[in-house]
Amino acid sequence: MTELTRKQREIQDRDDLILKVSRELFIERGYHNVTMDMIAQEVEYSKGTIYQHYNNKEQIISKLCLRFSKLLLDLFSYVNNSDCPQYLKMHMLLETELIIHKQAKSDHALVNLVKAEAFMTKLDEDSVYEMNCHVEMILGQVLNIVSQAIEDGELTLAPAASTMSIALGCWALIEGTFDIADKHANEEASLKAAQLDNVLRSNCLIFLKGSGWHAMPIDSKGHLDLNNEDSHALTMYSDYCHKQIQNYYSS
Repeated sequence: MTELTRKQREIQDRDDLILKVSRELFIERGYHNVTMDMIAQEVEYSKGTIYQHYNNKEQIISKLCLRFSKLLLDLFSYVNNSDCPQYLKMHMLLETELIIHKQAKSDHALVNLVKAEAFMTKLDEDSVYEMNCHVEMILGQVLNIVSQAIEDGELTLAPAASTMSIALGCWALIEGTFDIADKHANEEASLKAAQLDNVLRSNCLIFLKGSGWHAMPIDSKGHLDLNNEDSHALTMYSDYCHKQIQNYYSS
């Protein structure tokens, strides 16, 4: 790897500071209440210096989301490359989403903001292309697991099911559940975190079984019934996932 020059390091350090401060502002005040002037004031650089790095605040958010999406892609790739059964890999992906929803809720919200069509129109073509590439790569990890499950004999597609419908169906269940839970979080009848996790796990299992994933081990209560080896692998991955997220925020 080519070593950066002093000038390049200064530019990189400045860019990292802009992103760090901007993220804090977006989370604290909300996207609509943050301006480029505020960002410049907080980082103690001129507005012109900020514009040398980013044309607008939307580009800053997209860069933050790309970094966060890279974390998610790395975790999904780690799962995909493991030696676990495919049904366990799918459960690991779900656990990844549950952990991220707890530990990185604010960044997850920024990613959802970027997905909005009104937001995407404010980005340049390169940023939109890069965002779409990350989405496709993450989806590709899920599709690969589903396809491998068919090849391994774990999954026999139901008449109306396809690899894409399973991948997108799981995504819709997860995002929809989080969205509803977040919007009603302050209501007395809202689901607590543990309840939310169990509801989502159960619904995903029902969906996967209905799609033809017959090798999914489920007990009489509708919970995933893992043997000792699979249970240990899931615990080890959960620990790994927590550490990777902690490293992401400390770097």
